[in-house]
Amino acid sequence: MSEAILGAQEAQSIGIKEATAAAIAFLRDASTNVEIRNVLLEEVDSSDDDVHWLITLGFDVPIEGAVFVLAPQTRRQYKVFEVRKADGRVKSMKIRSVATI
Repeated sequence: MSEAILGAQEAQSIGIKEATAAAIAFLRDASTNVEIRNVLLEEVDSSDDDVHWLITLGFDVPIEGAVFVLAPQTRRQYKVFEVRKADGRVKSMKIRSVATI
């Protein structure tokens, strides 16, 4: 591809901030039955073909049945969002497993 075409494609693509905002909006829209708190950007990557942003968000959700005041009331979850660079559309949301030490 010529540099002019590549430059035009880059000018039309969304940045990390827009991709993160799209992922957060998608998470909130898809999670209507769960209270989502403390949403943070954890990781950003680009797909191997450079077509999508891979946005990892971490967030807290309430622990059902937590009764002890001193026990944790939330648990941390992570999701990876595949956001198309061309238009900011979220293609997928997947569970991100985190190894415990």
